Amino acid sequence: MRHIEPRRLRLADVQACRYQQAVEGLGANPVDEVIVAGRRFRVTRIETLLRLSRAGPEGPGRRIPIQSKPPAYEDFRHE
Repeated sequence: MRHIEPRRLRLADVQACRYQQAVEGLGANPVDEVIVAGRRFRVTRIETLLRLSRAGPEGPGRRIPIQSKPPAYEDFRHE
């Protein structure tokens, strides 16, 4: 939102400033979604966890399947 969207959309400086303000707001107030210039953005956070022991880092474990599916695109078109 800070760099790519304003360039991709070829926004004027005033419009790009709205995106910049939204990014700064996300740093101060982490939320799951933000609306900028009439567009809704959903925020996804990714965290990496590495367990360490005296023997070193834990090796790769078995994959745990994700039980829930992501929301369908159609869920957001009519909001």
